[in-house]
Amino acid sequence: MILREVYQLGELEMLSPWFDNSDLETSRSKAAQLILIVGLPRSGSYLLCRQLWELGYGRPFEYCNPNAQIRSALSRFGRRPWQNIIRARSASPVFDPQLFFSCKVQPYQEHISLKQHINQLWEPLSRRNWLEKQDDKLKYKLIFLRRLNAVRSAASWHFSLCTGAFDKGLTYTFQRWPMTALFDHNYLIKSTAEYQRKLHWLKQSLADFPDAQVLTHEELLSDPIRKLAELINYLSPGANDSRVENALNFRIERDRSPFSKERMKFIEEIERLILKFNLMPDAH
Repeated sequence: MILREVYQLGELEMLSPWFDNSDLETSRSKAAQLILIVGLPRSGSYLLCRQLWELGYGRPFEYCNPNAQIRSALSRFGRRPWQNIIRARSASPVFDPQLFFSCKVQPYQEHISLKQHINQLWEPLSRRNWLEKQDDKLKYKLIFLRRLNAVRSAASWHFSLCTGAFDKGLTYTFQRWPMTALFDHNYLIKSTAEYQRKLHWLKQSLADFPDAQVLTHEELLSDPIRKLAELINYLSPGANDSRVENALNFRIERDRSPFSKERMKFIEEIERLILKFNLMPDAH
């Protein structure tokens, strides 16, 4: 089997019109089934979204993220953004005629549970017939993504908060704290406490939706074909096996940024400090 390469781009680039050829004038208006990809920051969700994109399951992105750069990028969808976003960013796999709209969800507001988030945003969209519904209940599939090494995720997130680099190319997006906070004990206490709250949010979300599909970042890295095949079986039961096999002949290019090694050294040192001072007791 010959694998085709899919180059890993910065996450914000996934909103660019040239990247997905979104055209509001020609986009299909048929209702789509919703896929929610739920995970914490720095848990590998970008990799999963790129894989789902290649398979045809919509155009997964953090459409609900309040980040100013993301809101600015989404402004091209006009005065009725959700209707236009769903129309322009839905897609179908070659092995499934169903139209899918995929959105990545993180705990942007930790006091709002995932169940509340769905009730407040996605259910109203369903009632407006922008998403497919059945018996007046929203049809959606939930994919939970977590990382077995939660401390490494927290260390990576702390690095991003102090540098503004939320992708592996060190592209600046949002810098909450100064670079001098990288190894500062007080800042580490702040970031790990916040990340542990996010872990509790994810744990509660998993309890609220016991039938959802659960993946780990480590599984996607070690055996991506098998895990993606299982995911396809969950999203598109009954899909033709040969067409699924053909659709899986891609490989997301792993990061080759010249900054990668330096970045990893920083993250490993942050992880060492978190473990040394036992700043994340709930992660074990």
